[in-house]
Amino acid sequence: MQRIPLNSQKAPNADVIAFVAANGIDPNEVIADQLAYIANSQLTVDVFVRRDDGTKVLDHSGDRYTRGSLTVPLLSAPENHNLRSL
Repeated sequence: MQRIPLNSQKAPNADVIAFVAANGIDPNEVIADQLAYIANSQLTVDVFVRRDDGTKVLDHSGDRYTRGSLTVPLLSAPENHNLRSL
């Protein structure tokens, strides 16, 4: 399993945006401070959970948005976007 850090000192990070978009994920839905995982030719990232009307769901404390997991087929490797695994 590969772990790919998606957090960066630069925000927004053009390489991260290109990587997630090339894999069919809307970069605006991806939580920036996380590790993405690649296993069995699939990419898993944390995304914001949304209601049916599109609004983000707050967690039980009301201080943060709820995170969910999204797994998609890996279409473009992180190395193609200058990203390295840990």
